[in-house]
Amino acid sequence: MRSDAGCSRRTFLLTVLVGALAAAGCGEQGTSGSVAGVPAWLPGAVGDADAAARVGRAYLAAHPGEANLDTLLAAIDTALGGEIEAADSDPQRILTALRRAVRAEYQRGESVNVQGWVLSVTETRVYALLAIAADT
Repeated sequence: MRSDAGCSRRTFLLTVLVGALAAAGCGEQGTSGSVAGVPAWLPGAVGDADAAARVGRAYLAAHPGEANLDTLLAAIDTALGGEIEAADSDPQRILTALRRAVRAEYQRGESVNVQGWVLSVTETRVYALLAIAADT
Protein backbone atom coordinates (compact mmCIF):
# COMPACT_ATOMS: atom_id res chain seq x y z
CA MET A 1 0.00 0.00 0.00
CA ARG A 2 1.40 3.39 -0.97
CA SER A 3 1.77 6.06 1.69
CA ASP A 4 0.85 8.77 -0.82
CA ALA A 5 -2.47 7.16 -1.73
CA GLY A 6 -4.08 10.60 -2.02
CA CYS A 7 -7.12 10.08 0.20
CA SER A 8 -6.78 11.02 3.84
CA ARG A 9 -9.41 10.12 6.40
CA ARG A 10 -10.41 13.80 6.47
CA THR A 11 -10.85 13.86 2.70
CA PHE A 12 -12.81 10.61 2.80
CA LEU A 13 -15.19 11.81 5.52
CA LEU A 14 -15.73 15.17 3.90
CA THR A 15 -16.37 13.49 0.54
CA VAL A 16 -18.90 11.12 2.11
CA LEU A 17 -20.63 13.93 3.96
CA VAL A 18 -20.77 16.29 0.98
CA GLY A 19 -21.82 13.53 -1.41
CA ALA A 20 -24.61 12.44 0.87
CA LEU A 21 -25.79 16.00 1.34
CA ALA A 22 -25.91 16.38 -2.43
CA ALA A 23 -28.26 13.41 -2.56
CA ALA A 24 -30.31 14.64 0.38
CA GLY A 25 -32.60 16.67 -1.85
CA CYS A 26 -33.94 13.58 -3.56
CA GLY A 27 -34.85 10.00 -2.72
CA GLU A 28 -35.75 8.65 0.70
CA GLN A 29 -35.19 11.08 3.54
CA GLY A 30 -34.49 10.42 7.17
CA THR A 31 -33.88 7.38 9.26
CA SER A 32 -36.00 5.39 11.62
CA GLY A 33 -34.53 7.48 14.43
CA SER A 34 -35.45 10.90 12.99
CA VAL A 35 -36.95 13.39 15.39
CA ALA A 36 -38.90 16.61 15.00
CA GLY A 37 -36.57 19.57 14.87
CA VAL A 38 -33.82 17.83 12.92
CA PRO A 39 -33.59 19.40 9.46
CA ALA A 40 -35.07 17.15 6.79
CA TRP A 41 -31.76 17.04 4.86
CA LEU A 42 -29.66 16.00 7.85
CA PRO A 43 -30.66 12.38 8.61
CA GLY A 44 -29.78 11.43 5.03
CA ALA A 45 -26.53 13.41 5.17
CA VAL A 46 -24.16 10.47 5.55
CA GLY A 47 -23.86 7.12 3.86
CA ASP A 48 -23.72 5.21 7.13
CA ALA A 49 -25.82 6.98 9.74
CA ASP A 50 -24.99 4.35 12.38
CA ALA A 51 -21.24 4.92 12.01
CA ALA A 52 -21.73 8.69 12.03
CA ALA A 53 -23.88 8.40 15.16
CA ARG A 54 -21.14 6.36 16.91
CA VAL A 55 -18.62 9.14 16.20
CA GLY A 56 -21.22 11.68 17.32
CA ARG A 57 -21.80 9.82 20.60
CA ALA A 58 -18.06 9.75 21.30
CA TYR A 59 -17.89 13.50 20.65
CA LEU A 60 -20.85 14.17 22.95
CA ALA A 61 -19.31 12.05 25.71
CA ALA A 62 -16.30 14.38 25.63
CA HIS A 63 -18.42 17.54 25.16
CA PRO A 64 -21.60 16.98 27.23
CA GLY A 65 -22.46 20.68 27.11
CA GLU A 66 -23.31 20.25 23.43
CA ALA A 67 -25.63 17.28 23.93
CA ASN A 68 -28.68 19.30 23.00
CA LEU A 69 -30.48 19.46 19.67
CA ASP A 70 -30.96 23.24 19.73
CA THR A 71 -27.36 23.89 20.81
CA LEU A 72 -25.99 21.76 17.97
CA LEU A 73 -28.33 23.21 15.36
CA ALA A 74 -27.40 26.75 16.40
CA ALA A 75 -23.67 25.98 16.28
CA ILE A 76 -23.95 24.31 12.86
CA ASP A 77 -26.10 27.14 11.52
CA THR A 78 -23.58 29.71 12.77
CA ALA A 79 -20.71 27.82 11.13
CA LEU A 80 -22.67 27.66 7.88
CA GLY A 81 -23.49 31.36 7.90
CA GLY A 82 -27.19 30.90 8.60
CA GLU A 83 -27.74 28.56 5.64
CA ILE A 84 -29.65 25.72 7.38
CA GLU A 85 -33.11 27.12 6.67
CA ALA A 86 -32.31 27.33 2.96
CA ALA A 87 -31.24 23.66 2.82
CA ASP A 88 -34.69 22.20 2.25
CA SER A 89 -35.34 24.39 -0.76
CA ASP A 90 -31.76 24.52 -2.05
CA PRO A 91 -29.51 21.62 -0.95
CA GLN A 92 -26.63 22.89 -3.10
CA ARG A 93 -26.51 26.07 -1.09
CA ILE A 94 -25.91 24.21 2.16
CA LEU A 95 -23.35 21.93 0.49
CA THR A 96 -21.38 24.99 -0.55
CA ALA A 97 -21.66 26.49 2.93
CA LEU A 98 -20.62 23.20 4.54
CA ARG A 99 -17.56 22.80 2.31
CA ARG A 100 -16.54 26.37 2.99
CA ALA A 101 -17.02 26.05 6.76
CA VAL A 102 -15.14 22.76 7.03
CA ARG A 103 -12.25 24.01 4.91
CA ALA A 104 -12.01 27.21 6.96
CA GLU A 105 -12.07 25.26 10.23
CA TYR A 106 -9.19 23.06 9.12
CA GLN A 107 -7.22 26.13 8.04
CA ARG A 108 -7.80 27.74 11.43
CA GLY A 109 -6.94 24.52 13.25
CA GLU A 110 -10.48 24.13 14.59
CA SER A 111 -10.55 20.37 14.71
CA VAL A 112 -11.18 17.65 17.25
CA ASN A 113 -9.84 14.16 17.60
CA VAL A 114 -12.63 11.63 18.02
CA GLN A 115 -11.71 7.95 18.14
CA GLY A 116 -8.54 8.62 16.16
CA TRP A 117 -10.30 10.69 13.50
CA VAL A 118 -9.30 14.34 13.12
CA LEU A 119 -12.49 16.13 12.12
CA SER A 120 -13.55 19.71 11.79
CA VAL A 121 -15.77 20.90 14.60
CA THR A 122 -18.75 21.31 12.28
CA GLU A 123 -18.34 17.81 10.81
CA THR A 124 -18.31 16.41 14.32
CA ARG A 125 -21.36 18.40 15.33
CA VAL A 126 -23.26 17.05 12.32
CA TYR A 127 -22.43 13.53 13.53
CA ALA A 128 -23.45 14.47 17.08
CA LEU A 129 -26.77 15.75 15.79
CA LEU A 130 -27.31 12.44 14.01
CA ALA A 131 -26.48 10.60 17.26
CA ILE A 132 -29.12 12.58 19.14
CA ALA A 133 -31.66 11.90 16.39
CA ALA A 134 -30.88 8.17 16.43
CA ASP A 135 -31.12 7.96 20.22
CA THR A 136 -34.46 9.72 20.44
